[in-house]
Amino acid sequence: MSFLESIHCQFELSQEDSLQEISKISKIRMKHEWEFVRIFHSKEEAAEYIKLEDQFTFYYRNYTQIDGRKQIYRCKNTYHRKITCHASIQLIFNNDSNEVTMWKSKYDHTHNDKKRGLMNKEKDLIRRWYSQNIKEPKAIIREFRKVQEEVPMRSQIISFLSQHKKNLKVHAESIWVS
Repeated sequence: MSFLESIHCQFELSQEDSLQEISKISKIRMKHEWEFVRIFHSKEEAAEYIKLEDQFTFYYRNYTQIDGRKQIYRCKNTYHRKITCHASIQLIFNNDSNEVTMWKSKYDHTHNDKKRGLMNKEKDLIRRWYSQNIKEPKAIIREFRKVQEEVPMRSQIISFLSQHKKNLKVHAESIWVS
């Protein structure tokens, strides 16, 4: 069930309703419907699963007496303050045991697949090529063309390289001091 279908079902308007009354509804709060996915035997196993899936990022945490700690993860393709995708995952850390229960919202991904930033696979490739002494953005773009069809923008590569160089410098200084 998509988000728009659920809104339509929840708020069916009669023909007599005027546009003024509709505009009075300032914000429609979405009620999540969750479906069971699986049970993990440890919190490390659950964290590893979310990391490998690479679709969701931590959103917020809630503590309850009955269920235990709840952590909500939302789609990575959303902006910080604005929800653009209604797919989410909920982890419930049981108070009585080490088990972690995973629930998934019934809503499908509602975002367009416009990529934002470099993906983790692309970052790993750039790091590997940098260690192989391929350090210029144009040379990295040539390597990307050999490996995959979609090539990141030059500005993205330059930005990532500058951050990577800073991280290497900080790491080298910490080793030298200790």
